[in-house]
Amino acid sequence: MLEAEAAALDRIERASGRHVADHWPDWSLDCARPLEALHRLERWLGQLSSPGLLLDYWIATPVLARLVMALLGASHHLADLVAQNPETGAILSEPEQLRRPRTVAELQEEARRLLAHSVNYSHSLDRLRFLKQRETLRLAAMDLARLVEPQVVWMGISDLAEAVISILREVVWEHYLASHGRQGKCPFSIVAFGKFGGRELNFSSDIDLVFVLEPDLSEEETRHAYRACELMRSAVADKMGRGDLYRVDLRLRPYGSQGPIACPMEVYRSYYRKYAETWEHLALLRSRVVAGEATVAEDWEELRKEVVFGSVRSDMALEGLIHMRGRIEELGSANDLKRGPGGIRDVEFLTQTIQMVFGKGDPAVQVRQTTSALAALCQKGLLDAAACQTLTDAYIFLRQTEHRCQIVGNLQTHDVPTDSDALAALSHAMGHADSTGFLAELARHRKDVRRLYEALIPGGGPRVSHAKQIPALRQWLDPLPGAEALWASLAENRDSIDRVVRIAEAAPALAPMLANSPAVTEAVLSGEVLEDPVSLHFEWLSGAMPNQRATRAATDAWLRRTLRWCLGVGPSLGQALSERDDAVLRCMVEGRGLTLVALGSAASRDTTIGSDVDLVLLCSDDADWAVAERSAQDLLASVNALHASGDPLTVDVRLRPEGRKGSLVVTETGFSKYEAGPMELWERFALGRSRLVSGQLQLFDLVKQAAYGRYIGREDFTVLAHMKRRIENERVNLKERTRHLKLGLGALDDIQWAIQLLLLSRPEAGMASGSADTAKRIDALVLSGAITSDDADILRSSHTFLNRLRAHVALMGYPADVLPENPDRLAKLATEMGLVDGNELLREFAHRTSQTRLVFEKTIALLAD
Repeated sequence: MLEAEAAALDRIERASGRHVADHWPDWSLDCARPLEALHRLERWLGQLSSPGLLLDYWIATPVLARLVMALLGASHHLADLVAQNPETGAILSEPEQLRRPRTVAELQEEARRLLAHSVNYSHSLDRLRFLKQRETLRLAAMDLARLVEPQVVWMGISDLAEAVISILREVVWEHYLASHGRQGKCPFSIVAFGKFGGRELNFSSDIDLVFVLEPDLSEEETRHAYRACELMRSAVADKMGRGDLYRVDLRLRPYGSQGPIACPMEVYRSYYRKYAETWEHLALLRSRVVAGEATVAEDWEELRKEVVFGSVRSDMALEGLIHMRGRIEELGSANDLKRGPGGIRDVEFLTQTIQMVFGKGDPAVQVRQTTSALAALCQKGLLDAAACQTLTDAYIFLRQTEHRCQIVGNLQTHDVPTDSDALAALSHAMGHADSTGFLAELARHRKDVRRLYEALIPGGGPRVSHAKQIPALRQWLDPLPGAEALWASLAENRDSIDRVVRIAEAAPALAPMLANSPAVTEAVLSGEVLEDPVSLHFEWLSGAMPNQRATRAATDAWLRRTLRWCLGVGPSLGQALSERDDAVLRCMVEGRGLTLVALGSAASRDTTIGSDVDLVLLCSDDADWAVAERSAQDLLASVNALHASGDPLTVDVRLRPEGRKGSLVVTETGFSKYEAGPMELWERFALGRSRLVSGQLQLFDLVKQAAYGRYIGREDFTVLAHMKRRIENERVNLKERTRHLKLGLGALDDIQWAIQLLLLSRPEAGMASGSADTAKRIDALVLSGAITSDDADILRSSHTFLNRLRAHVALMGYPADVLPENPDRLAKLATEMGLVDGNELLREFAHRTSQTRLVFEKTIALLAD
């Protein structure tokens, strides 16, 4: 048992008066993250008046205790729900509550019971959010304990959404009538699309909705109906004390975001018959009315059958659909469970295309759920039994994996985590002892799906003729020895074409480096780059100046790691590149008696193409300082020589004590004296995000102590706040202030400043975090109570989004750290980010940065004058 686990158990025992340590090994059997589960349990028990009674029950029924610990270990979001609403925990202690999901009618009845005691409109919205949180907890427990089939969980989540949305429609309309002194029935019905329409929602899905107006409304009635629909959207999506209900997407209405928020049925008929594209017809397949009039539901179903299944599709229409699917596929990396090759979208697109082509006049084939549709296609002889089983098994596995990823923090992620701890936890949750077995099963399912997709869907994938039209690919391959033979080999190898086209389109900035590396090119063509974890042993770099062999090995490792990220393999780009840089620096510094401490983005492993590595160099008092200083000079000379040979590594040592005026190396005593004397506040702030790269831990402890060992008062925070304002005003061009990915408003610096300011306000959390990793620093803040879970989720998701966007900007070769204004460039970035177009990218960027800025401003208001 870890020391931290023992300490947490001891605190729980003292607070509850119960002895639980002996039971913990049994309780934590199914728990992926036991220590996190203990911390979350401690927080929950702290909200109860009699925590001992709950522990007594678990001691008597250990099977339930294991379920609770599995849930607490799997999701900090669910743990927050229980801590904020301790009464919901009763669900986890009553086996009868976990036998089956509740029906729509049961949930509607429960919603009305809760609403009967609400005192105003806001309270009603809160009651529905409470219902959603409680029922989500129930469904998650059933899912994690595998008490029901996955499809039953998907239907349960969807039925919960249907019940909540249908009751919310009533609440909103009643409030609208009261607010405007009006009478009458609700003038709009609500149609669900996508996974909601198909009763296949995830725990963190958006819900795709459109509003259908009653016919023959007057101009004034239509205007009020529009306002009521806007109020409905806000009631669903706006954050309150318990967060939002659902993220809402209304863009599937006629003419998308350019059209009115609601239309009468006749407009939908006209639009789908005359103007809608084939992909919109396909989207209509999984639509259904979830709230409103029965006559609207009947009319909508009639329209659905007419548009989706009522006519024969031309070859041109199907080719357009397949081309669109190809574009969507380009949005996803190999790590993307949803969009990537062999992913969830492949199964859904394949299934729905066959349904649309062959479903006319056959209600059995016209079903909305994917697994039900696959079974129907098999029964009708449109898909053989083996293919049906393969696709069904893969779809369930991929969706379950997606669920396990999303349940952690209630984030809409589709990527398999690259962090080793997170990947190990996911593997455990998917029933594997380690990540090797999980990744092997994932790869098998994806390969099977892709094989069937390519066999059944004609014309997918890039060809050599297309590849030769990509300038970056010609810039890469043409200068290499035997270029014609390389092009010829591509014509015979579909996988090789896929890889090189993906790299050339995603990372044209790397073409000149790739043209100088036949070894890396061969690894890409053969597929070795996907399998090779990339050696980080550069013993040739130690000692003397690096020779050609050494520099080639180091630079090739940098290239391979970057390409693996482009292909969706391996850790985040920042982690991949910083691990390579660490390995190079450790080899160069070996035997020199220096301690290397990374600061800033290098410390938190947020580096990207072109990032410097900020270093502080220390040595012990026992070392010969003059020798250490010469060693530092040699180290910097070696780095410069490596960079001059074409390697991206650069080092910046200007953040050392005394800056440019000071020596390169600072002794242990010298650092302590500087910390106790002239060290300025901004230097302490900078040292807060630091990481030991190489050397002595006790010297690194001096750095941590300098950052967190001194009391920081409100006046100090005010000084830091003014410094941040000055940076924003002086270092960022006014035209770029809302587009700069690092220094702009709500951008990456805002995230790091908010985190560091809060850690300085809770120095014990800063010292205890033990990591410069951004996600772990945020976790430390949540555990210390310095930040709410909602704000933490905003910082986490924005940090991931902005770092990815920053990396793609660099790999595209666009001006560093600035979101471009050029529409073509925005469209390319949108593709890489998994978004539909440049406008959606701009909207997503604005949404993320505005949320982040609010958290930053809230932090400033809390800490500074």
